[in-house]
Amino acid sequence: MKTYLEYIKENKSVLVKSQKDWNKVSDQTIELWCSDDQLTSLPSLPNSLKKLYCSHNPQLTSLPSLPTSLDFLSCSDDQLTSLPELPSNLKGLLCSSNQLTSLPSLPENLQILNCSSNQLISIPSLPINLKELNCHNNQLSSLPPLTNSLVKLYCFNNPLECLIPEKFYHQQHSIWLEKYLTKIQTYEFQKRLLEKDSNQIHELMKRNIINDKIRDEFKNLISSMEWGLI
Repeated sequence: MKTYLEYIKENKSVLVKSQKDWNKVSDQTIELWCSDDQLTSLPSLPNSLKKLYCSHNPQLTSLPSLPTSLDFLSCSDDQLTSLPELPSNLKGLLCSSNQLTSLPSLPENLQILNCSSNQLISIPSLPINLKELNCHNNQLSSLPPLTNSLVKLYCFNNPLECLIPEKFYHQQHSIWLEKYLTKIQTYEFQKRLLEKDSNQIHELMKRNIINDKIRDEFKNLISSMEWGLI
């Protein structure tokens, strides 16, 4: 079994634990580990870099431009207020517990996104191959259209004003889910939902949660649906 240092050497990795360690970074470096430090900034990154681990730096507020070769970025538990443009090859992005209010466009190859515990009010369009989205503990009132490839969705502790697929209910925090399920059956929630998109009445009926007052207000539309006219 390889030791940690053997793994670092074999994968052309550099472990930065002090300022002098930056001298080890070269145009051959593939992995860069600089987590759990007191970094306030990062230098320019080599074009060879594929993986960057720079989490748990409580004074790090920004990142340099990211090389196009990068396929994994872990920058959680820093103090980032924004992210640079994301490389098209990026497959994993872990940026939870920062001060982010928005995200850049998400690359089409992205498969895992953890942007939880930020201050996000929206999320960009999701890549078609995204498998996991963790966006809990933000200020999201809606989610972008979810892709068929998505198998994990953690969106609890957000003030959501949209319906989330029932298949993801079991992945939410139980206390939040209980309150959410109560909220989506209220007249106020359903009224706002249908004002944005009247087609959502199909989903309310499918889930058998349509509010009686909503049923009365939209009785003509519901009658047309039940007769198969729309």
